[in-house]
Amino acid sequence: MKVEDAINKLTPPTENDTAAYLDKLNGAGVALDKDVKSQIDALMKGVEANEGLIEGVEVMRLP
Repeated sequence: MKVEDAINKLTPPTENDTAAYLDKLNGAGVALDKDVKSQIDALMKGVEANEGLIEGVEVMRLP
């Protein structure tokens, strides 16, 4: 799934300002037209910047 499609699904325009969210991610260096897996590191940083960070347990991602 492409990043743009995933964000539209998770933050639907009927409930959110999805266009602004996508603009912020794009500005953070996330390639919206690439698949999520290839953009996961940049995407997570962009989501963290937009959503904030809640401390918890960090789960290591497998390569």
